Amino acid sequence: MDTELLAAAAGLGVLAGGGGADVGSDALGLLARLIPSDASALQVVAAGAAAQVPTRTLASRGFAHQWGDAVAQDWMHEPDLDYLCASWPPPTLSTDTGNRFRERTFFRRHLEPEGFVDGMSVHLVDADGATAGFAHFSARSPRFGAAEQARVAALVPALNAVVTRLRNAAVDDGAQGAAALLDARGLHPLPGADAPAVLGDPRLARALRAVRTVPGRRLDAWWDAGGTWYRVVAQPEPGGHGDRLQVLLEPGEVPCGLSRRELDVLTCVAAGMANAEIAERLGISVRTVHTHVDAVRWKTGSASRVHAASWAHREGVLHLAPDASAEDVRLLLHRL
Repeated sequence: MDTELLAAAAGLGVLAGGGGADVGSDALGLLARLIPSDASALQVVAAGAAAQVPTRTLASRGFAHQWGDAVAQDWMHEPDLDYLCASWPPPTLSTDTGNRFRERTFFRRHLEPEGFVDGMSVHLVDADGATAGFAHFSARSPRFGAAEQARVAALVPALNAVVTRLRNAAVDDGAQGAAALLDARGLHPLPGADAPAVLGDPRLARALRAVRTVPGRRLDAWWDAGGTWYRVVAQPEPGGHGDRLQVLLEPGEVPCGLSRRELDVLTCVAAGMANAEIAERLGISVRTVHTHVDAVRWKTGSASRVHAASWAHREGVLHLAPDASAEDVRLLLHRL
């Protein structure tokens, strides 16, 4: 084991034993010296049934859009997750030909748009062998091979200790985030995170019920809870319970500095509405719609309104309005 590897393992050991408020960022910094990547993230999964307990992003770096908790939740629904967890050493996109990850929704939604062509994800476990989290590395060129796999493998025991210590704390410190189930009786918070007041809003439950009426679809949008924005991800509960939805609420700021009105306009564009229709829907002039569309394109770096609409759906930058009809909600849905 080389000197750099020993130093990184020792540093991770210190973080596992204590560390300050930026443990996740400190851990990624140590890893970056040994495993150069264009972007990386450290994810923790709460103790218990991983599919039903919140999973959180402890830290991320290098992604154009924040690798937030909703993205971490998407990862837990990746069809190749079992393949990854059973593989040793950790597979990579450039050297492992036995998986179809590039063809899956997660890669196309979150990695391909940012130009990533190579990646490596590491399964982390606690002392009982239960999933404790994941470390993710992405690159815009083929960069991960046998040497990088060996280095990650050597650091896994120390990483296991870091995420095991921090996973429950990370979930408990979720800044009013929550996971919930939606059934015929309403929204019910799951254990592992404090339930924010927004879960008691009947308008949110009503809007989410429209998602239940369309099998095989997921919602990824933003909800304004009296000035506090939540990213809302809702999809069928894993395990075959088609009558229930799993819902993740993640507080944050709407990406790209979009204003509420710009978000409304972008949502209408993403729904396929022409400017005249948007003007009528929002009660503004067509000229004002043009101004907002131009602002949206500039802020999101989109070459056209079609590009902006595609980006909005891919990144979940859509407004789930309190007064949205069931048809309005259905226009926001994606295939699983």
